[in-house]
Amino acid sequence: MRRSFQIVVLVVGSIVLTLGGTELVLRLAGYEPNTNPRLRFDPTLGWTLDPKWESVDHIRPDGFRHAAPSGPHSRRLIILGDSFTVGGQLPFRETFAGLLSTWLGGDTAVSAGEARDKWNVVSLAASGWGTGQQLIALRERGLEARPDAVVLVVFPYNDLCNNNIQQAFTCSILDFHRPYFVLDRGILRETSLHPTRARLRRHSLLFALAEVGLRWGFPAPREAPDLARQERLRRRREVLQGQSLRAGLEFDSNLHSLVPEPDQPQVIRAGWKITERLMQEMKGTLDERGVPLISVVVPYADTFDLDWVDSQRLMGRPVQADHATATVESILGDLEVPVISMRQRVSASGMNPHSFFHPLENPNNRHLSGFGHWSVAAWILEELRAIGLTGRTAPRSEIPHAAP
Repeated sequence: MRRSFQIVVLVVGSIVLTLGGTELVLRLAGYEPNTNPRLRFDPTLGWTLDPKWESVDHIRPDGFRHAAPSGPHSRRLIILGDSFTVGGQLPFRETFAGLLSTWLGGDTAVSAGEARDKWNVVSLAASGWGTGQQLIALRERGLEARPDAVVLVVFPYNDLCNNNIQQAFTCSILDFHRPYFVLDRGILRETSLHPTRARLRRHSLLFALAEVGLRWGFPAPREAPDLARQERLRRRREVLQGQSLRAGLEFDSNLHSLVPEPDQPQVIRAGWKITERLMQEMKGTLDERGVPLISVVVPYADTFDLDWVDSQRLMGRPVQADHATATVESILGDLEVPVISMRQRVSASGMNPHSFFHPLENPNNRHLSGFGHWSVAAWILEELRAIGLTGRTAPRSEIPHAAP
């Protein structure tokens, strides 16, 4: 009996030592349980940008794309966003975060009396993020910088889906690692698709390695590296479409953000409710510290195409091109947050909307063009001037070429 007990102790001890040794090796080796080659797993935020993303410059070791501070700065601007803020299709200097870094971080003040008007611009943004992740980034990374102003960039076309745990895997295959918020008796509570596993993943790289290696809970099928891009996209589309149907939605899930209230499924109503509460929480957090919040609301480029809008149907009913943007702008307006409405400004410009969204060499790109980034930077600077935080103006001589 005693010998049997000793054998059990030796076996258990060997297992513990093996697991502990493997965990130590993984930590020393800097293992990261990534599921996307352009992103880096983050136990708090879900993911950030991967500094090894070679085609995108200025990704700092902290996993965000911004310029390193060049000397003392009197003020700090935090930008919260997603891929529209990252601007991975452009050199950093041509993104609105890069332009603001140049315009606000330069040594040339507009007058001797404004010599203190020098800013450090920090972009806390990652592709695929929703408002919940932006709120966490503000709490965990942004507030410690003691910002003088915060800019929230909203893309409601898919932010609605990214904020709503009931729509998990209906518009993004990144949701396995995404932190969510839910309303618990009217109080925001942070959670995830698998809360227990998320806690284990946060503390154990060995557990995270097993999850990724065995694909526990990943709905997307394993993708062989030699698969053609179109085949990979087809497989992902099948997964997202299947999850949408199981959630009682029609695919494409993002289109539901354009459905007017009377026709919204209950799951979409829940998404709008959580989105509103996240924005209220962000505004309240900044109000407590006397920090102004400015918002930029980005529309989906195709909603400027009337033929595209007319061709879209959900539940047999037409979609409303400006519903997502108008809803978010109304929420922010009720919170007394200054709103930079891209839809309104693009429409009022009289220019081809594709000048703001579609690089000429890539008409299928739905992100901001160089001209779109310059415009957003100029509009943010205008808002900072309007609330008395800067005296600087956008240099008109640097406006990029725009399509007629």
